[in-house]
Amino acid sequence: MNSVLSPTRSVVENKSGYISETSSLLNVVIHGKHITPIVQVVGSPYSDHDFVISSLDLKSPKIVDPLRIARVMNEKSLELITEKKSLVDFSFIDRYSNINDKWEAIHDKLIEILDLVSPHKKITFKKK
Repeated sequence: MNSVLSPTRSVVENKSGYISETSSLLNVVIHGKHITPIVQVVGSPYSDHDFVISSLDLKSPKIVDPLRIARVMNEKSLELITEKKSLVDFSFIDRYSNINDKWEAIHDKLIEILDLVSPHKKITFKKK
């Protein structure tokens, strides 16, 4: 959608006593319908081309404070994790023949302990 409505080039010529005046719309401001620009055409003292000045109404995005997901790991929680980990019978991994499946089973068991002792917590960092 073009918002420039008035001509951006105006020429007055004097050819053998005949004065001709022409104007044309050469410069445009193309935008979507969600932006409402304010457009002005200002004459130039140096050329027959005019200046197009535009002011766009752009909405800035809402600034969202960064959010992190973390666990509270203090000395007490680390001791509890170590204690619960030592109580786990890891013989269950013998059921798996593939090393990746074994690792996934161990990983799931350790995450289960972490979730029990120190669950995820959402932390918002405020910008200064």
